[in-house]
This record gives sequence, C-alpha cells and structure tokens, in this order.
Amino acid sequence: MRLMLNPNHISRILLYATVIVLNLVVLYCMWPYSVAVFGAFIMLVLFRKLHDRIARKTNRPRLSSVITCLISFFVITVPMGILIFVFSAAIPKFIQTARQAYGSLQHSNTMTFKVAGVQTTVDISKVVGQGIERVTSDLGTSMLTLAGNVGHFLINVALMYVLLYYLFIHYPRLYKQLETWAPVPPEKIHALTAETDRVVRSTVYASGIMAFVQGSILTAGYWLLGVPSAILLGILTMVFAFVPVVGSALVWLPTALVLFLSGKPQAAISVLVLGGVIVSNIDNVLRPLIQNRLGEIHPLMSIVGVIVGLPLFGVIGLVIGPVLVFLCLELTRLILNGNTKEA
Repeated sequence: MRLMLNPNHISRILLYATVIVLNLVVLYCMWPYSVAVFGAFIMLVLFRKLHDRIARKTNRPRLSSVITCLISFFVITVPMGILIFVFSAAIPKFIQTARQAYGSLQHSNTMTFKVAGVQTTVDISKVVGQGIERVTSDLGTSMLTLAGNVGHFLINVALMYVLLYYLFIHYPRLYKQLETWAPVPPEKIHALTAETDRVVRSTVYASGIMAFVQGSILTAGYWLLGVPSAILLGILTMVFAFVPVVGSALVWLPTALVLFLSGKPQAAISVLVLGGVIVSNIDNVLRPLIQNRLGEIHPLMSIVGVIVGLPLFGVIGLVIGPVLVFLCLELTRLILNGNTKEA
C-alpha cells in the first residue's frame, strides 16, 4: 500500500519548518543582546504612563518617545552606570584589603563538635581564609571580564534605547497584534499583562527601594566603624538585598565574622546589631508598606527568579528573573485550566 501525501500538506509542513528554523536562527543571533530586548520591555512598563502623559500634552508621538527615553536614561541608566563604575574601581582595593585580612588570620580559631559520635575539629580561621581567597580570586576574574565587556555593554544600552524608542511609538498596535495572535482569550491577555506590569513594578520599586535603603544604611555603618572597602560592601549589599529573606545578611554576616576573627570584636558586634536588628526591622516595616501599594510578590518566586536571572542576564536578571518565573507559572496555569482559544 503506497502512502499518498497531499502536495498542499507537504508545502504547509515545509513552510512551518522553514519558519521555525528561521526563528531559531534569529533567536540564536539575538541572544547576546537579550538583555537589551528585556531591558527595553521593562523600561516600557516603568515609563509607559509617563510617556502617555507627555504624548497627550505634545501630541507628537516621536518627540514624546525621545523625551521619555531621555528621562529613563538619566533616572535609571546613568545611576546604574555610576554604580558599576564605582564598584569596578573599588574591587582592586577590596582584593588588597581582603588578602591583608587573610594574612592577619594567623592564630587558630577552632571549634570542636561531635557528629554521630565522632569528634570533629574545624579551624574557623582556615575556612574563612580560604573563603576570602576564593572571593578575591573570583572578583579579580570578574573585573577582567567586566573590563573586556565594556563595548558589549554599551552596544546593549544603545540597542535597548533604539528598541524602547519604537516600543513607545508602536506598543498600542503591538498589543492589538498580541491579542490576535495569542492562543488565549483577550480578557486573559489583559489580566496577564496587568499582572506582569505589577510584578515588574513591585520588583523594581519595592525591591529597588529596599536594596537602596539597606545598602545606604550599611555603607554608612561600615564607614563609621572603619570597615575596609565600605563602599564596595555597600554595593554588594544593594545587589544581594534583591534576594528576599536572607538578602543583605549574605554580606554583613561574613563581614562581621571576618572582623571578629581579625581581632575586632566590637566592630563585629556593631555590624551584627546594625544588620540583624536595625536593617532587618526597617525591612519588616518598610517593605509591607511599599508592597501594599504596588502588590506583593511571593518570596519563593523572587528567590527562584534571582537564581534563574543572575546567571543568564547579569544584574538586570534581578528584575528579569522574577518576571520570567511569573510568566512561566501563569502560562502553565492557563494551559492546565483550559483557558485557550478554541480552534
């Protein structure tokens, strides 16, 4: 029995295969610039309302797009660039100071405990010293990588603003196309985009404000206590503060431990009080107030988002990661609930 294939079916299969292959090629070529693409959409969410107000006053879409891009550049991109520059400039001094601290841990600080009846002794100074050596080595490698990627970073920023300029102009039409092409009903698209906006705004504003507050307080505390590389530690605190629950403790706890082992118990206790009492209580009070206005994100989604986003997208992954996790969960829920368009 000969299998007969309809020529129309063959043509359609070839067309679909060609489209899939071409899209995969485009995605592969665009992946090095994925930060620019995601960054443009995040900027669109953050500044769309401002753009709409400017557009209503000027009645000139292109001019309003340029004005909004400039505002976003000076409000978001310039401060981030300054932060990255200060961070990079502080790394060499931090490496030098950390290695000096490693050299000062000559005396042994041991801890003995029993596990399953077996007595074990751990040299804390040796463990902390190895950790310092590992961190300084990784920071040195990161600094070289950062210096080599300056051109790529600038290209991503330029591409992001080119995309953002056209997104501000054409996003109403793109939204209508999304309603037409998406395999879910329009009301679900409206709900999904509204929730995506909420996640982006909550991640940027709530987490961003808390990261800035915690980083600023701890930076001032480090500086007043005479902790070396206070600015770098403060910037690291801002970055880690995006991780809920444990966040800034990933910086101030090791800092306090190194100070204690280096023979500075008073400074160590002060850092513990500053981080564990003052900063933690400020977070417990201020974060709910912000999230009540912007909407709350589950801490687990934020943690998974940071784990996913940081390795893929770098610092901006702190925002992109939770958004991707949210979209993955919501789209899965829509499929499982059968909320798709009928053929």
